[in-house]
Amino acid sequence: MDNLPTPRVLIVEDHDDSREMLELLLARRGYTVVAVGSCWQARVEAAAAAPPFDMLICDIDLPDGDGVDLMRELRRQYLMTTIALTGLTKPQDIARCEKAGVHAFIAKPIAIDGLVNAIKQLMIPPDVAARRGPIILSHGLDEALAAHPWSLEI
Repeated sequence: MDNLPTPRVLIVEDHDDSREMLELLLARRGYTVVAVGSCWQARVEAAAAAPPFDMLICDIDLPDGDGVDLMRELRRQYLMTTIALTGLTKPQDIARCEKAGVHAFIAKPIAIDGLVNAIKQLMIPPDVAARRGPIILSHGLDEALAAHPWSLEI
């Protein structure tokens, strides 16, 4: 993967088909992936992981809790890089993720190559002075999301 270590990825997605597809596609690209469907399961997997996960890819709207709160919690506790993966794309959703310190916001439906590129970019050690906000990816979404200053069309 371009001479970078392959990150260990925890996926939290409550939609079974989406979760299984993400797990399969990332595993085929060489990532070590664990995929779960709830906040509770994510906490259990994160606590048990050895070595710890490098990255958390998480839906925002989960059945047993708020994905943004979960990303904030696991990022702080385990120093994970976080990617919000969601269909909630209103400006206030993006702002809430930014405020929580989420590293990237990817709107559904996703293009797997866009997700992989975001993972690769986020795993490069950051130049703190250059990073001014999260990576935001959209795939043919509304104008509000596309107009965000950190948005990249994929």
